[in-house]
Amino acid sequence: MRPVTRVVRHALVPALGIFVMASAICPFAAGAETGTSPSAIDDAAQRIATAFEEIQKAAETITDVATAVAANKVGQAADKVAAVASTTAAGMRKLTQPGLYDTIYARKSVRDFTDQPVTCEQLAELLRAAMAAPTAMDRRPWRFVVLTGRPAIDDLAKGLRSGGTVAKGQAVVVVCAEAENEQAAALPGMHILDAALASQNLLLAVEAEGLGAVWTAVWPMEAAIAHVRQTLGLPANVVPINVIPVGYPKGEFKPKDKWDPATIHWEKW
Repeated sequence: MRPVTRVVRHALVPALGIFVMASAICPFAAGAETGTSPSAIDDAAQRIATAFEEIQKAAETITDVATAVAANKVGQAADKVAAVASTTAAGMRKLTQPGLYDTIYARKSVRDFTDQPVTCEQLAELLRAAMAAPTAMDRRPWRFVVLTGRPAIDDLAKGLRSGGTVAKGQAVVVVCAEAENEQAAALPGMHILDAALASQNLLLAVEAEGLGAVWTAVWPMEAAIAHVRQTLGLPANVVPINVIPVGYPKGEFKPKDKWDPATIHWEKW
């Protein structure tokens, strides 16, 4: 093994491992006074294992980079550097993602956004989460219209009560519900509920991705429904439920603690 390759393997790779462990352990040390639940520990352990898999891939690529550099193959080295940057970022992202309860409690409505764009890859991840929602009889009636172009977003915003907020989004997701004739007869309104569940999943995914969003209502307001349907060319059996602007938060938005034991009734009312 060439000297430069040995240096990378025996110095840089362990450093990456130490960074992974520190990233996982520090949150527990910081919260030691309040205690850490077993489920949170299990969650962190799983994230560490997953992240280590990505770091191992990065380590192998780093060795290849060193070999290419030692052989004066600069072009190959540049390609390898790009690959290791992507792989390491993926591993650290998996490591540092918040747990489920952290995401739920941190979710908040964000109504102002920076100019930083939201990528198609990020939007696809949000929609994938939305489609993981529960659905009656596995009908999956949710439908999504995604707007990323400024003219389209502005046109939609003009006729909405919350249009000022919608217009600030770097992307907009319109969550809709498509009613099948037999479903509408057997389970009236169920498609609306399923689309709402998908919307909740999407909003939680937004929080997990470090983005911001807010549910702005369309259904059941007839004027808003008509505007969205006309602007987006929705079929008659598709009902727009909400318009969700998405972007990177501008300013500070804090979640609300909505825990209220008075709303809970045990065994009966």
